[in-house]
Amino acid sequence: MKRCYDDCRFMRLSGKIIPLFFLVLIFNLLQVGAAPIAEGCDKFLGNISTAGPPSNFANYWNQVTLENNGKWENVEPNRDQMNWGPTKAAYKFCEDNKMLFRHHTFLWNEQYPKSWFDRLSAAEKKAEVEELIKEFGKLNFRDTVMIDVVNECREKSPTWKDALGGAGETGYDWIVWAFERCREHIPRAKLMLNEYYCEYSLEYVTEYLKIVKVLKEKNLIDGIGIQTHDGETKKGYEMGTLKQCLDSLATAGLPLYSTELDLAGSDQEQLDWFKNIFPIIWEHPAIKGVTLWGWTDSWLLHISNPKDARLISDNGKERPALKWLKEYVPQHKQITRTDYAINFALSPRPAFMTCSPAGNYRILLDPSAGNGSLQLFDLRGRCIVAKRVDNISGPSAFIIPESGMPRSPFVARVTDKNGTHVQREIPVR
Repeated sequence: MKRCYDDCRFMRLSGKIIPLFFLVLIFNLLQVGAAPIAEGCDKFLGNISTAGPPSNFANYWNQVTLENNGKWENVEPNRDQMNWGPTKAAYKFCEDNKMLFRHHTFLWNEQYPKSWFDRLSAAEKKAEVEELIKEFGKLNFRDTVMIDVVNECREKSPTWKDALGGAGETGYDWIVWAFERCREHIPRAKLMLNEYYCEYSLEYVTEYLKIVKVLKEKNLIDGIGIQTHDGETKKGYEMGTLKQCLDSLATAGLPLYSTELDLAGSDQEQLDWFKNIFPIIWEHPAIKGVTLWGWTDSWLLHISNPKDARLISDNGKERPALKWLKEYVPQHKQITRTDYAINFALSPRPAFMTCSPAGNYRILLDPSAGNGSLQLFDLRGRCIVAKRVDNISGPSAFIIPESGMPRSPFVARVTDKNGTHVQREIPVR
């Protein structure tokens, strides 16, 4: 009788346990197969790691940056003993999961191997910096690599920058030298600067653009990084200058990247900050990627006045801001560019260019242009569009399909009836 009772009890329990088992199994399978939040978007949404990311990283993010283990003091704490292990592990994860890898960073005054480097002569310092870059190049990473060549090059430029050329003729010769060495030893990588205070200060943006201009004229830079850490980004939002700063940086005609975004607060505060700030960054047409600076941990938890910018709490649950990101980003996969405009300077206003919601270029000509022409050139000087402008009595629009334009910056030139022309480089979008 007891055995019959035990059998019946087992079957009743089995009826509860087996369905529960399959529910857990199905949930785990769904987690394993989950796609990154920005899957199918025209820009990436990444995060940081210490080495090879955990297995569930790809359920959320599709770009990796090492938070600290790619910095020089951690790569080479002892002279000529380099440890690229974490870097190679992170890159392999990216390659296996078809993600972008961003190396952070070669030159920064905060985290370099001071214990042995500061004792060297100027010539030795220069040789050691080049060796660092050259050894990274020997890792033979493919085209999925972006590099922050210099981090915080204004406020925290290296005290030893004179060993690399100092200000020199350009005002930034030491930066030029570093980018030249990267082009030489890592020719397939996309090279970037990374800076802060440009989230709220147009004055700092102006100074930053001076450096970018020098590098761009020498074809040394491929992207502009703006850190977007908690304090500076909130300040830019509250001052109303965050978008102005992005607009100003975009005039350089290079892709922009939000490289270290974190927003701290209680669950509700963090959610509100993300709802207010993230769309300004994500929907800006020049922004080509956003890297969040932590999800299961945050450096802001370890400062003297701790703040919580994590996206997953101690109990492993997603915080409301992360849940919101998972809803918002897939709804904004392709960003419209209706606010993108470039003004030409002929008197009073012969032309300006915008982008229609469909993504085509829409060029408006003012009557002051009179009989003249509109021409678009690639950066090699080849004419790709030419239109005659005759007898304009009012503002006239010309639509140029985006599909026929190059995937690189180009030059628009408007010539008026007197043969005077104005031209402007249009950044790639």
